[in-house]
Order: sequence, then structure tokens, then C-alpha cells
Amino acid sequence: MDLQEFFKNKGVIRNGLLLARAAPKWAGYGLAKSVGRMIARRKPGVYWQLRDNLAHIPGTNDEPGQLDRITRRAFINAGRFYYDFYHAIGLPPDHIRELIQIPEIVFEHIDRIQSSGRGVQLAGIHLSNFDLGSISLTAHGLEIQALSAANPNEGYEYQNELRKKYGFIATPINPSTLKTAIRRLRDGGIIAVGLDWPQPDETCLTEVFGKPAYVPLGTARLALLSDAVTIILAFYYDKRLGYQLHVSDPIEVIRTGDKQEDIRINTAAYMRVFESIVSKHPEQWMMYHRFWADKATQGGEA
Repeated sequence: MDLQEFFKNKGVIRNGLLLARAAPKWAGYGLAKSVGRMIARRKPGVYWQLRDNLAHIPGTNDEPGQLDRITRRAFINAGRFYYDFYHAIGLPPDHIRELIQIPEIVFEHIDRIQSSGRGVQLAGIHLSNFDLGSISLTAHGLEIQALSAANPNEGYEYQNELRKKYGFIATPINPSTLKTAIRRLRDGGIIAVGLDWPQPDETCLTEVFGKPAYVPLGTARLALLSDAVTIILAFYYDKRLGYQLHVSDPIEVIRTGDKQEDIRINTAAYMRVFESIVSKHPEQWMMYHRFWADKATQGGEA
């Protein structure tokens, strides 16, 4: 079992949950620092994959050793984010709401869109403590259907069970759940999708930071099929203020009359927002899967 599979093992997650509930913050953060440093020292495959992803972000490799320092910090951050998430599980919703500062403008945007009879697509970036951020949204009373990994292993399924306790319903992507999501959006409901979860089987690559990437096209497809308004969300951690949230303005779907061009244009528009956010917090981008295409696939086909 490689390191990534190890941390997605149901038994490991369950034990981590018990440990996080019992450990004070100083101990949890201290353990995260030790594990992060160990990963950076041993450099398993997941280290190199994250490092390669981070290398594509402008400003992460301008000085000798800078990229390795950012990668090490990312693993330390990941441990701290997991600790905070597992430590929070079991707390009542009003306590969850206090853990992340969600600007009132988020709820104002959603209310205004739903009042017009249209649905809201929340497109999340895998930044910082997106797990804790997800349940904080439903702790505020939002009813959300989330589209998650198509074939979740037992670790992902267990994490989805944890989210479900706070009303965040994660449904693995398949034809049935996609139909439900489209119907929900057309009825003025809310769904959540991962904006940056790489899809190597997509036939159209999208430029991100000037290089072709395996960006999922599903966010644009859903918006076009349902006429939903998209809002891009990204949680991040500030040393002084704690967990905060970047929120985009509502993004209207663009239509040209050409289906494939519509998907391409809308996806590109979403990724411009992605670039502006991730470039501010590269050490908090938790993307351990290959995001950018290799040289063999950079001709435009994946």
C-alpha cells in the first residue's frame, strides 16, 4: 500500500479520528509537523506528484530549494487540516459554524439566485480544509448535494459518512446521480462539485497557468444543461484569522451556440478564477493526483 492509499484506508481514518478527538491542538499540530517532515525526507511517490503540481504554479520555484520547502509545508499543512477536521467531527452544528468565517455575501448570492428560480453550482477548489469547509456550509442550513469520486474506496465512503452527519450529502458520480443533480439545479437547488479534480480521460485539455491540464469539464456541462449560476469557493487558512473563504462573484453561463465551444469557454473562465486563488496559497493546495498533462499529451488530446 502506497502512502496515499494508506491515508485513505478506513481503519487509518477511524484511528485518526479517535486520536484527533482526544489530542489537544498542540499535540495534533506537532504530530502533523513530524509526519510532514518525514514525508519530505523520505520522498515517496505522492511527494513527487504534489511537488510536480506545485512546480507549475508561478513563483514556487524561483529560488534554490523553494519548491521543496513549499512541498514540505504543504504536507505539514495537510496534517493540520486533517487534525482540525477530525477534531471537529462530533461537535454540534453551531460550533462547526464558528470554525470557519463564511462571508455573508455567500448567502446573499445564493438567496438572490434561488429567488430568481435558478439553481446554484458551488465549484470548490481542493485548497486548505475543504472537508471542514464543506460541513460548515451545511451547518449554516444550506441543503447541498455534492458530486464526489465515481468509484470511492472504503476510505472515501467513510469520509462521506462523516460529512453526511452534518447534512452534506456526497453522491458518487454516475448517470443516476448526475440526473438527480441536474434536476435539483433546474428546480433551484444547490449542488457542489470539485472544480479541480483531474480527469485524464477528458478529450479536451484546458490551459492552466499556460500549460495543458486535465481539468474536469463537468462543471461547465452541468451549468449549460441546467442554466445554473456558478460560484467558485476556496477555503484557506490565515495564521491570524483562522479559516477563511475566497468566494467568486456569481458566474453566468456563456452560450455561443456551439456546444463544445461553450464547454471550453466556460471551463477556461472558471480556471482563471482558480489561478488567481491558488497562486495566493500554493502551500495549501491539496492535489496529490497528476493535474497537468505530460509532454506526450500536450498536443490537445488526452
